[in-house]
Amino acid sequence: MADFNKLEHVFLNVIGNTRDVIGNFSQHTAEDHRNSLYVYSFTEDNTAVVAISGTGGGITKESWDRVFEPFFTTKEVGKNTGLGLSISYNIINDFDGTLEFTVDGR
Repeated sequence: MADFNKLEHVFLNVIGNTRDVIGNFSQHTAEDHRNSLYVYSFTEDNTAVVAISGTGGGITKESWDRVFEPFFTTKEVGKNTGLGLSISYNIINDFDGTLEFTVDGR
């Protein structure tokens, strides 16, 4: 069980961060799948699973282990606070869920 407002916050934050590391969508057509964002939802072992992924540039390997740290950001100064993924991680953790960052399904 979870609060839908908090889950909405998590989904919008994760989707927004995924969009930001993909690149500029406005420069591509609907048929252009070079930079795409995907959202999948399904159940697995009686658990709801939502997978959000994207193609494109991504973030550097050196940043992978830090994505959920408070105040960590790969964006330029003034673009954000670096709290979104940290807060999202804590919201999901409070619901006894898991929020994971993977690269290429690993």
